[in-house]
Amino acid sequence: MVEVMEMQHRTEADSRLVRGIVLDHGGRHPSMPKALKNAYILTCNVSLEYEKTEVNAGFFYKNAGERDRLVTSERKFIDDRVLKIVELKRKVCSGDDKDKTFVVINQKGIDPFSLDVLAKEGILALRRAKRRNMERLTLACGGEAMNSVESLTKECLGFAEDVYEHVLVRSELFAILGKHIFSMIR
Repeated sequence: MVEVMEMQHRTEADSRLVRGIVLDHGGRHPSMPKALKNAYILTCNVSLEYEKTEVNAGFFYKNAGERDRLVTSERKFIDDRVLKIVELKRKVCSGDDKDKTFVVINQKGIDPFSLDVLAKEGILALRRAKRRNMERLTLACGGEAMNSVESLTKECLGFAEDVYEHVLVRSELFAILGKHIFSMIR
């Protein structure tokens, strides 16, 4: 499969062939790594940010304490999801695999607090990836797209030899060179 992506370059000589998958996303936290070797790839469709309800719902509070408890419980719900991802990273990137790194590519959003927690763990997280790219990632890197963080295991992860950011004039791109890439290219 070959896809031609037109991007604004400085010169025509900047064009190149990438034997992998190029995502038109960049890391959204300044502390996240820009290049990783031997990376486990978690592809997921899990909201890691507060979402407004689809139905126009209203909450009435008796006092400010009730509102604070609701906000705290919503934050805890998101934090618990992020901590499950961090626990998986710690589990798979230990022992004989200490040199391995971890990437999260999420189809939904990731809020700034969650990005901060992931960045402190050395996890590269890309948010709002397109469904088409998620499908290609699982083909190229292995693993499976997860819709929940409840049953995360090492078997659901893909693997890429190289993940790096390439900055063009106005946009950031991430290239992922996975273990199954060359079987896709014929």
